[in-house]
Order: sequence, then C-alpha cells, then structure tokens
Amino acid sequence: GDLKNGRTVHSLVTLLSLYSVRLNFVSPPSLAMPASVVSAARKAGIPVYQCESLEEVLAETDVLYVTRMQKERFKDEAEWLAVKDAYRIDHAVLSRAKEEMIVMHPLPRVNGMSCFANVMVPPMLTIVQKSTLTSTSTLVALFTSARCAMGSS
Repeated sequence: GDLKNGRTVHSLVTLLSLYSVRLNFVSPPSLAMPASVVSAARKAGIPVYQCESLEEVLAETDVLYVTRMQKERFKDEAEWLAVKDAYRIDHAVLSRAKEEMIVMHPLPRVNGMSCFANVMVPPMLTIVQKSTLTSTSTLVALFTSARCAMGSS
C-alpha cells in the first residue's frame, strides 16, 4: 500500500526494529517506504525486503499490515487510478495466505474500508481503534498473540 506517506507504518517499523522480525514492504515504486525508514531498520539488524507484488511474500507472511491508497496523496487522478485497487485484500488473496495469518489495518475506514474487498473474516482481521492503543505493549501483543481481536469497528 502507501508506505511513503503512512505515519502509522513508519512508527510500526520503529517499534518492530526492537524485535527479531523480518519486514517485507510491498508497494508501488511511487509509494515505497522512505529510504530513511528502511535504513534505520537495517541498521537495527532487521532483514528488509521490498517488492511490488504481495504474491512474492504472502505465503510466508504471519502478520499483514495493510494501508489504504490515499487519493489525496497523488498528483493526478490517473496515477491514483492505476494503483488504487492493486493491493486489495479479498477472499482469493486470503485463500493463498497462512490460515493463521493476522491482517491489520490502521483505520480509518473509508468507503467500507477500501483496501478490503468486502472481507471481514475473523479471526484473520484484527481492527484496533487508535483510542485502544495506550502503549507499545498493546501493539506488540497483537503480533505475539495469534488471533487476538481488540476493539471493533
């Protein structure tokens, strides 16, 4: 998704760099994770892989953190239209993922959560409202407790 402009995903990388994880960043080149964020993760000893296709990493993914494509971030509508549906999560995508994979989204929900094609499949989808995130330990719990659902929307 949009890794370039997403403050939540930048903060998440900072947090996850404190743990033994592998980070796979999937986005179109124009919305790639900023080099400074990638560099900081690698400096912390975190293996980082960057690609444009979710299919490259889906089968090995334990937690999928999905960001939405924000139309307002694009210079012209044609560029947005070219990528807006490229990273949608639907039943076909989930059928190729690990059964125990957790799907997370930072919200807000826009147009029925635009990056999800009518997929609200517990226990895979974990929605955490920002107001419930009171500490980093809350967020870490999401990554360490399989099928944990906190809050709802």
